[in-house]
Amino acid sequence: MSTELQGIKAANVQLLPLELISEISSYLSYTDTQTFRLTSKRLNVILEPIALSHLSLYWTCGDESCLDFTPFPLDKIKAYLKPGHTRGFHFVKHLNIGRICGCLECRHTPLDVLLDIKDEHFEEEPKISGLAPWSVVEKRNEFVQYLLSSLMRSEALANLQTISINTDVTHCTSEIGHDPSKPLEELTKVLSNRKRPVQSCHIYVHSSYTDAFTIGPGGSLGPPSLGIPPCKELSIRGLRGGDYIRGPLPWVEDAWKSSLHLEGLDIDAPFNETRIKQFFSSPSAVQHGNTEMNGVHAHVPQLRRLRLIYTGFTFERHHFTHFRGLRRLEVHTVVPHGLDPHDSSAYRRGLSSVLWPQFLERRIFVPELCIAFDEVEGNLLEYLKAYPPGTLQDLTIFSRKNYLPVIGCERGHKEMPKRFYAEVLPTIAPWLECLTIDTDVVDNWCFGRLKESVEGLRGCVRLKNVHVTVDPTYGIGQRKALLRDAIGDLHHLTSIAVAEARLGFGRVQYFDMQDMR
Repeated sequence: MSTELQGIKAANVQLLPLELISEISSYLSYTDTQTFRLTSKRLNVILEPIALSHLSLYWTCGDESCLDFTPFPLDKIKAYLKPGHTRGFHFVKHLNIGRICGCLECRHTPLDVLLDIKDEHFEEEPKISGLAPWSVVEKRNEFVQYLLSSLMRSEALANLQTISINTDVTHCTSEIGHDPSKPLEELTKVLSNRKRPVQSCHIYVHSSYTDAFTIGPGGSLGPPSLGIPPCKELSIRGLRGGDYIRGPLPWVEDAWKSSLHLEGLDIDAPFNETRIKQFFSSPSAVQHGNTEMNGVHAHVPQLRRLRLIYTGFTFERHHFTHFRGLRRLEVHTVVPHGLDPHDSSAYRRGLSSVLWPQFLERRIFVPELCIAFDEVEGNLLEYLKAYPPGTLQDLTIFSRKNYLPVIGCERGHKEMPKRFYAEVLPTIAPWLECLTIDTDVVDNWCFGRLKESVEGLRGCVRLKNVHVTVDPTYGIGQRKALLRDAIGDLHHLTSIAVAEARLGFGRVQYFDMQDMR
């Protein structure tokens, strides 16, 4: 049990009013709430709506000898189809969809007993030895689809607040034409037809799902076809890979453009110029902070996270209308193929000098910012200095890997580290909670080489996590002394990491506050 519950005695809890008990439970995790309700019969009754508020779907087919075997949850699904079978029917607020097994081609599955599938059904010889015939697979699939569709339409899910979908699908080699991702896709399509929006929907695109894409015409892999439930906040993870830079995301774009309720999209897929134009294609649809769709006025949907692949293009004015709700901005500049490596840093700084005046002009400031050292130039520093008080909470400046040492040394602008530590950091320091300065080259970005770096860090009075790089010639005692001088009096710190400036793999040391005393 977590520390929130330590020191609470059952006898004292019994005397607390209902409102206070509910307030206490709101700070606990779902697991801790389950434990908390076991303290007494009274707490069990009070916390029952919270304890029964989660409905999880997770199963795998195949043989019970499998280490990760989980039987099909038939009893659970039947209990939530109609009222009267479970006390949790009217309490469900959070739907969690985990591994949805699409491996219906196995020779035997637990579903066969329920479907009265007997040995004579296997007289039709499958194409692959050890797999079920097509007629058996279809019967299983129809049964699963019927149950899941009925559950998704059940009154038990009428008051959902959140939906979490993990697209981890169990699948075998689909040699007889069965699509292992079909059960999940059909389930989400039913959810996408809900009338009442949920507060938030989180989708994690697992690699097992992308490996199971539907085979399209001519044998080519088709895109995923997930349905997205109507929601106010949509979060999608698992799309960071390079394959998602060029490929389309039609199911995400459709939700972005057509949803009447969507207020924010937090997605980790990279956005290049093409994707930005695809997602924000209609400037006429944005007027005075509202959009009009089918006669209904709704808020302009906001992008919460932007992983920008920048090549020097100019944003259109209406693009920034969707950036005002940004919480995190990561910038990755791209140099032309074949450019001399010694010129790449200067080229990236040129791109940076074009990008940041656009964000500054439109007053787009984000709480979390991630940039690379070879993109630090004057316009970026001016942008950082213009941050409104209390806005920037997390700043990361990192090194690109696999760069020649000479590039790092000429990373140029030798005055940039001093300008950052002397002019920028004191301006943003009072509100920073996380600071990462991770260089792989011994230069003035290394903590302690400039006295301004120590003075600037000393002003970060709210720091919780700090990661800095030091000259590898500094001994342990010297490193501790530097940190003790800068942040030894801070009481919010939970993580202190110090890396050595080495190209490739620099050793990282972690300190706790006891080391700083």
